[in-house]
Parts: sequence; structure tokens; C-alpha cells
Amino acid sequence: PPMIPVGSEEVPVRIARIAGLGLAIVASSGCDSDPLRPAPSLQLTLEIANAEGEPARSFSAGEAVQYELTVINTLGREQALTFPTSQRSDYEALDRVGTVVWRWSTGRSFHHTLTTVVLPPGGRLGFRTSWDQELSSGSPAEPGEYGARGSLPLADGVLHTNLVRFRIRSR
Repeated sequence: PPMIPVGSEEVPVRIARIAGLGLAIVASSGCDSDPLRPAPSLQLTLEIANAEGEPARSFSAGEAVQYELTVINTLGREQALTFPTSQRSDYEALDRVGTVVWRWSTGRSFHHTLTTVVLPPGGRLGFRTSWDQELSSGSPAEPGEYGARGSLPLADGVLHTNLVRFRIRSR
């Protein structure tokens, strides 16, 4: 495993994914029974809004659902985010049983260019898109319960936001 210096010795580290929070570096003193407690280093949040930009959890059929993904560096130092392609974010709509019915990146192509973005302590990145309620199949979304999720496709793994539930109403 990779090693980091701690005092006068080096300790093994691993990268851990913490659901809804991001990546954390977990260091161990070499004894599996005494790991250091992981601390999240990135905070990912997703807000959904109506066409006017007002937060919403209920939408008329056919009304655009605005997605806004925010990434905050909660580490006390700069953090490098490495992306394997030109894609910086992704978004999904899921039906009430958790099946992805729309993904923003489907059908899009991205340049395969490794890029690193340095985020200062407390620094933020924001990404936005809109879903017109058209499913990946091309048909309109039926009225009912849905979930929205955003993600950050980093070179060492994809980080997801928590699921944001919303409803599509009949016209």
C-alpha cells in the first residue's frame, strides 16, 4: 500500500469512499486494530430547482428539473482533483425502485485528457444542468416518485451525492 510520513515513521494509507461525502485518506499505525478515524475531504451536495431557479421537490410533467452539484474541499489544505476525461460531472434520474432512467452523459463523448484541478481549503466547484424529463429511451417520464443524483467522475473513482427525492405531477 502507499505510505505517508507521520512523525519519524511512514505508515500505510488507503483511500476510502464514504457514501455521500467523498474520499478520505485512512492511515493506520500498522496495526489493523488501531486505525485512525477517516475524515471526509470533499463534500458533494445536489440541489434541484424549477425553471425559475427556486428549490423544488415537485414538478409538472414536462417541466425542466434543474440540477446543481456543489463540491467543497473540507480538508484544511489544497486538494487536487484529477479527472480522466474532459467530463467534470454527471447527473442521473432514478425511478422509485432505483433504476437509472436518465443519465446526462449518455450519448455524449468526452476528450480523454487527464486534467487536475486544485481546490484550495474551503474552495468550491459548481456544476449545473437541466433534465427535460425525457427518459434515456426517448419517452417522457411518467408522473410519480423519482430520485436525482449527481456525481464527480474522478480518475480514482466516481463520487456520488445522496439521492434527492422529487415528484413529477400530471399536467
